[in-house]
Amino acid sequence: MAHFARIERRHEQNANRVLAQAGLVHREWRVLALLSEHEMLAINRIAELSATERSTISKMLDRLEARGLLARAASETDARATPVMLTPAGRALLAGTIPRIRALFDAYRKGFSAAEHATLMELLERMGQRVETVESEP
Repeated sequence: MAHFARIERRHEQNANRVLAQAGLVHREWRVLALLSEHEMLAINRIAELSATERSTISKMLDRLEARGLLARAASETDARATPVMLTPAGRALLAGTIPRIRALFDAYRKGFSAAEHATLMELLERMGQRVETVESEP
């Protein structure tokens, strides 16, 4: 698992570098991308999908909302269920960054055949499913 952590840490550094011009960091970009995929998500779901602590997500959403990149609908019952959505400005900023992130992933895949990449993705998906379902087996 340390190998995965190193890869994720280095990817975050790489992504932060290419996103700096847009005034974003990787974690913020990931939230914008999730909202783009799902149109609207509750704060708890954003935290779950982005693998980020709820308190960190709340602070991040505050910053992104202050920049006009997302909006929150009022929830009268539970703040954790408050729906969050991209604004037109958020969509535009995200669209401008996608080519940079895509180029980063293209660089990562360089030297892999299409079959090797497909196999890698399949194996990672299977491993991820196991990690999600194994609770505390010895």
